[in-house]
Amino acid sequence: MGADSTNLYELIGSRICHDLVSPIGAIANGVELLGMSGGGDSGPELDLINQSVENASARIKLFRIAFGVASAEQMVGHTEIQGVISDYFEPTRLSISAAQIADCPRPEVKVLFLLLLCAESAMPYGGTIRVTRTDRVWHVSGEAEKMKTDPSMWSWFAPGPMPEPTAALVHFALLSQLSSEKGRTVHAEYGADKISLSF
Repeated sequence: MGADSTNLYELIGSRICHDLVSPIGAIANGVELLGMSGGGDSGPELDLINQSVENASARIKLFRIAFGVASAEQMVGHTEIQGVISDYFEPTRLSISAAQIADCPRPEVKVLFLLLLCAESAMPYGGTIRVTRTDRVWHVSGEAEKMKTDPSMWSWFAPGPMPEPTAALVHFALLSQLSSEKGRTVHAEYGADKISLSF
């Protein structure tokens, strides 16, 4: 049984993230052992490596769900969802409020993470993001002093021809494709200092 293009891309995403988890974990363990052995007065250097490893691990956890295979039978607990979001966005300029998220099927968490990545792309200068969920619909709203209001990002969710996808904005393309497959719509509104996304 062959895989369609979407499933194949998701399998590739899952494979890459899966294979990166072990070496990054090994680096983290190595840094911890160096610290325990007193192997160096180079605290700032070890701190920098440790911080980089933590950031990489957080990104892989989010990417693994956002770009990987999402089985409808697999549930993701609210603690894990909030933990992944917190770890991913902690080093950024964005503040996330997502306190009321309950346990969700993995495909729904995939949608949420893609929405958050879209919001992040629109808010490169920082700001606040609020996540809510009502009647199985995700709502992601963002506020900032300055937004990146590039129309080509949001054209993925508007009627008409789709732009050529780029690596930097692949999450917009994937979310658009998911909405078509599920028979749902991504509602996007954006302005100079606010955005609103729902799916």
